[in-house]
Parts: sequence; C-alpha cells; structure tokens
Amino acid sequence: MAKKRDRDAGDISKTQVRLKPMFGMEPGLYLTILYAALLAIVVFLVLFLPGISDGGSSVEVTSSPGIAAVYVDNRYVGATPLRVYVREGERTIRIEKPFYTPVRTKVAVEGRLFGSLLFPRTMTLDFPLTVSDLDGLLKSAFATLSEWALVDTVVPNYQLPPVLTDTVRGAERSVGFTDGGELVRFLHSAARDVHNVYLLRDFLSAEGYLYSGGGTLTEGSLLAMLSGFASAVRADPNLVFWVYDSLDKEAQTSVALKPWFQDFENSYLASLEEQAGSTEPSSAPRVDVDGVRFIPVPSGSYIEGLPVGVTPVSPVAMGFALPHRERVAGFAMGVTDVTYAQYGRFLSENPKWLPEKRGRLVAAGLATADYLKDWDVEKDSSKPVAYVSSYAARAYCDWLSAKLPFPGWKVRLPTEAEWEMAARMGVDPRTSVFHETASSAQPVGSGSANSLGIYDLLGNVWEWTSDWYFPADYVLSSWTGAARYETKPFGDGAEVSVRGGSFASSWVNVSYVTRGSQPPTWCTPFLGFRPVLVRN
Repeated sequence: MAKKRDRDAGDISKTQVRLKPMFGMEPGLYLTILYAALLAIVVFLVLFLPGISDGGSSVEVTSSPGIAAVYVDNRYVGATPLRVYVREGERTIRIEKPFYTPVRTKVAVEGRLFGSLLFPRTMTLDFPLTVSDLDGLLKSAFATLSEWALVDTVVPNYQLPPVLTDTVRGAERSVGFTDGGELVRFLHSAARDVHNVYLLRDFLSAEGYLYSGGGTLTEGSLLAMLSGFASAVRADPNLVFWVYDSLDKEAQTSVALKPWFQDFENSYLASLEEQAGSTEPSSAPRVDVDGVRFIPVPSGSYIEGLPVGVTPVSPVAMGFALPHRERVAGFAMGVTDVTYAQYGRFLSENPKWLPEKRGRLVAAGLATADYLKDWDVEKDSSKPVAYVSSYAARAYCDWLSAKLPFPGWKVRLPTEAEWEMAARMGVDPRTSVFHETASSAQPVGSGSANSLGIYDLLGNVWEWTSDWYFPADYVLSSWTGAARYETKPFGDGAEVSVRGGSFASSWVNVSYVTRGSQPPTWCTPFLGFRPVLVRN
C-alpha cells in the first residue's frame, strides 16, 4: 500500500494569481476596457435612460385655497400643495374642490435628456379657484366647525384646523369684502361654536382678513375692526364674556384682575338681579291628541341657566354656562314622555319607521343600528319609548300635528328654553326617577310631577329638544333676552341638545339647568322625547 505524501499548503497570503491574456490583449488592457464599459452603462442608466424612456418634469402644483384634488390625464395624483413627476408631452391638468369651479388646462410638459433622474426639469403651476356655490361652501364649513367645536381637549401639538380663515380666504374671490356681506354674517353665526383660544384665534384671523380687504392687517384696518367690535358690544355686552371665556387660563387670570372687567362683571350681576321672572297665562289649549295629553305652560321670562332662588354668581365662575334672560311664548307640553304604546300607533301608520326598516334608516342617516333595539310594545307599553333618534322623534311630532283638531297650531319638540320654563315650575330632583330608585326606565308618571301636572321632566330618560347644540350659545345670549347672536342660519350643528337626565344619572349631578348633547342619529336606552304644542 502506497504511503500518502503530506502536502505543505504553505502561506496562502503569498499565493499569486495571474490572469491570462484574452483576445490577444494583456489583462491590464482588457480590464481597463471592461471597467470603462461598466461605467458607461451606469452613466447611461442613471443620466440618459430616464430621459429617453420616461422624460418629463417635476411639477409643483398649488391652488388658492389649498387641499384641492389634482388629476393628470384623469388620474388622481394627490391634493394641493404637492410635487408630482409628470411625463413629457401635452398633459391635461384638472383641479377640483367641492363648491369651487373646476379648473382644466392643457400643459406642455418638457423633459430633459441628460440627468433627468437626478436633476429633473421643474415646473410650477398655481391655480386660483373661484367659488361656484357660496351657500354650499358656508354650510359645509359651518358643519365642519361644529364638529371640531365638540373636541373636549386641545393641546398645542394637536391644533384645530383654521376652518373660518380658510373659508373666508377661499370665498373672497366670489363675494369681495363688504362689511355687511355674507361672510360677515357667516362669522357672526359661527361665533356660537367658538369656545377656546384656538377657535378664537381662527375667528379673529378670519375677521382681520375681512377688515384688511385680504391684505395685511394695517393700523387703519385694525382700528376699524376694534370699532366694529365695540359697536357689537354695545348691542350685546355678553361678547366681552365670550372673548374672556375663550382665552387660555393665564390670559383669563390677567383680565379678571383688571378693574374695568370687574366693573363689567358687577354690571352684569346687577342687571340679572333687576330682571325678576314674570309669567302670564298661556294661550295654548289643553287637549288630548291620539292619547297624548297636552297641558298649557305659562308664557313669560326667566333667567335661563340660573336655578330658582339662587343668587347670580360671578360670570367668571359660570363660564360658558352663563345665565341669561329668556322669553318664552305660551305653549302646551306633553304630560309625559311618549310611550311605547303611543309610538306604536305612529309606526302602524308610518311603516318607514318600523324596526324592520332599520337598515334603510341607517343608510339614510336617520338613525343608528340600535334604533328601537329590543322593541316589545306589549311588554313596555307604559314605559317611555327609547332607542329613538332625533329624526324619529321629529317625524312622530309631524305625524301628531296632522291629527290636531284645530288650525293654527303644530306639534314639535320643545326648545331648550321651553323645556326649562316647564321644568322650573316645582320639579324636585330628589323625587324624580334617578338611579337611586331604578335600574332601568320606569313607566311614565313614576316620578314626581311639577306644579302644572307634568311628570318626569327630571330622570327616567333624557329628552330630545329641537335646538342644535352650540357651546357658546349661552354666552352670546343678550342681557335683555333678545335673540341669540346669530344673523342667519348656515345649517345645523353637529349635535342636538338634550335635557333632564336619565335613570342612570344621579339627582345630585343633574338639574333642570343641566345641558347635554347627542348626535341627531343617536339611539340609546337613556334617551326619549316629549312633544309640545305651539302656534304656527
């Protein structure tokens, strides 16, 4: 057997590799050619191929106002302001924004052969937009503002969008700048939603834009703005409290120490103490309509938001719940909340609102998926109907109106002022249907009645009103009981006011001055309604 020879591998680091000639060329020559070819390919791929195969320009698209949809050759590419790469050639650019006239234009986009990937040709396109539907724009902005106004907590790094400023800037092209114009009326109506420093800043920015004619707020335009505010304060002094309550805590502390503000507070308190409530017999009839009994409620005035027998306190302490004088015309109110049995008669004549049609009602935005949940009219016939939306309650009132035996009157949901007027008349929260005595809604009439014989205004179920909820409504109500600070309605708010508390509330926390709100589609076991009878 042959013996294997051991091979010494040696030091591999000293091993040499020699390239052989190729095509008659020495390695140094053909490697140089190879590297040059690779470099040429890279240069071609990076600097020339993009310009040949996909030439075009980097296009910066802006619009005034912004956040408009951008389409290139009918393909959506984003919203302004944006930068987008567009291939060379004749391209169709389309800009669309709701309530503005669409802009459509053809643009010759050029390319660049060399370096188009690294250094593309640039273009800038700016599109000034013109309002085509001012009423729709203002109503949409009003609805958006109302939704943002319901945000409970705002922090510096979570800012509210400048809805008012953007709307005023965008609408300027269509209506111009006139002190008595539609945009001023829009801002005055939107003031009911302004209740923090962020919304106030947006409001003042929009107001300043109007007074400056769309330019910089100069000394003259600032004086004009302050003069306009002074005139408004003379007509409605509560505007001072509106501004104060919208400031941050540090600014409020500073203002509250000023002698002029303290004098202003004292004037307000003196005016409330001088305005004693008054009542007169109601002209509304006492009538039964399809099982619903209506009892007249006196007309008159009272200090809304201020409990009976309580001395007015500093407006600083009340904040946006500022009591104010309210006048109410005579009306009649349902003795109880509408019951399951009463609502069942409505359903028998209005099949659109049957529980089986829940899906269609949800799709139409008239209710949530809980509409008439667990409906059982026989078991719950004497209980207040719950799981009904504000739209359903209004439909019931319209149906009942058609059954009135006399003209000149109609049935609807009560306003907040009407509801509180009735609730102030002898309602004792300690004997109402709250959670101490009930774990669910009880048959109507289970709690105490007021001095007129109207039951369960506190407890059992919250009650829908006809008023949309605006956080600053009370502050913008005048001292004398005149109309609230709105010159024209620009649509509904985001939520509807509710009153009275439910069986799940504590009587300690809910009284007849307590306000709440819910989306109009909301359907819960804690919320029902009662109708009122008023003049057409």
